[in-house]
Amino acid sequence: MSPVPTSGTPTIDVDPYTESARIDPYDVYAELRALGPVVYLSRHGLHALPRYDEVRAALMDWQTFSSARGVFVDPEVNARLGGDHALQ
Repeated sequence: MSPVPTSGTPTIDVDPYTESARIDPYDVYAELRALGPVVYLSRHGLHALPRYDEVRAALMDWQTFSSARGVFVDPEVNARLGGDHALQ
């Protein structure tokens, strides 16, 4: 089951895993940061934290923001690693 955006969370259909975004991600990053501290990536069914302060806070709060289910949302990276490390 994919997470759904909470009320008021900006939603965007950008794909940060395209070849062009991998080569030059800075326009995508700027677009995400401009939307707010939490952005819902509808194409991938996940929330992104595009700003430093929120990323730092999440990394410091491992009880709330667990990576126990995996950390890779990019199928190409998962395939290269040879495992099912994708978020379910």
